[in-house]
Amino acid sequence: MTKKQIAALSNIIANENARLEERKSAVKPGIHAAWDKWIVTDGISAVLLAEKPDGLPEGEEMRKIYEMVEREVKRGDSVLACTATVEKIKEWKALVKPWKQGKDSKTGATPVEITARMEDGRAVIGYYNPWYLVNVVEAVGTNALVYIGYSVQFSKFPSLFVYPKDWMEHNPDRIGFLLSIRQ
Repeated sequence: MTKKQIAALSNIIANENARLEERKSAVKPGIHAAWDKWIVTDGISAVLLAEKPDGLPEGEEMRKIYEMVEREVKRGDSVLACTATVEKIKEWKALVKPWKQGKDSKTGATPVEITARMEDGRAVIGYYNPWYLVNVVEAVGTNALVYIGYSVQFSKFPSLFVYPKDWMEHNPDRIGFLLSIRQ
């Protein structure tokens, strides 16, 4: 993994630590074992990893969240929305500051709107916290492919799936997942 990917995973772990401290939880933050894989999550975003990268603190085993994310990934109800190019990531980073200061979409922070078109022309639209989005995309890697999830009912809060650019040719060793915000 690159230094940028490790830094993004470290950001997710820091977010997890802040949430756990806020709740006064005894759970140890870090990269969590989940069966024969690993997961880094803060409860809103997650990155599933085939191998444990060096340099990250090891948290407690966490199978439940891993299973939930893996189930969503395997269901396959998603459509390609965009490629996370350097330019797109810069746009998203420009929106981060208010979110890191504790604001949200109801108090003046601007979410990232991601839209994907179904084959029949219908749109699937989701809104995402740019801070979490940038961390997930940078953890997965350069030019990651961003898919937006959908259901038969077209949930008002579709999840994002982030895959490495070559995931169709190779079994991906990391997959990102992000919950949408409620607008």
